[in-house]
Amino acid sequence: MTKYERARILGTRALQISMNAPVMVELEGETDPLEVRLFY
Repeated sequence: MTKYERARILGTRALQISMNAPVMVELEGETDPLEVRLFY
């Protein structure tokens, strides 16, 4: 996977989370979608 593909996937997931999509991992207190996407 290229760095561009990874950036697109992470950006898409951050957008989904910001639109109240269910989060499938433990958040450990994080609420910022851009930070939550890093747990994937």
